[in-house]
Amino acid sequence: MRSIVKVPDLILRQPCKPVITIDSYIRSLIQEMIDYVKYLNRNKISAYGLAASQLGEPVQLFVIQTPAVDLIAMNPVVTKRYGIHTWIESCLSIPGCFYSVVRPKLIKFHYISVMGEMRAGKFRDDYAGVVEHELQHTQGILIDTIGVPISREALFPG
Repeated sequence: MRSIVKVPDLILRQPCKPVITIDSYIRSLIQEMIDYVKYLNRNKISAYGLAASQLGEPVQLFVIQTPAVDLIAMNPVVTKRYGIHTWIESCLSIPGCFYSVVRPKLIKFHYISVMGEMRAGKFRDDYAGVVEHELQHTQGILIDTIGVPISREALFPG
């Protein structure tokens, strides 16, 4: 299993290239990403999603795996953001750090599914934040550039 790419690796800060063809390599990458998120969660490492750039592959692809959401999205494009929702986030690529981040209460976006079909997605509240977090990875945007750092002591006193 690959290691998660971490800051300061520049691949994380660069916009990713669109997925052109859903070939065996992309399908294999998708499965690796899904397996990775499941592995992390089985080992009590909280992870809702993963972007391909976090495994060193600079393509516009992310997966989200939670009990409520199972999403594979390629070439995602936000179409609408509604409201604001501030919450605390962390990122596998910035271990041990927490940030207060303003996210939309509702996000709408288009993406290409693993079957190559254009689809529309709509998520609210925390899931809107998770989707935008992963989507921003495909744009080279990390939470350390858009959020306010929060000390571990503030989150976990004593």
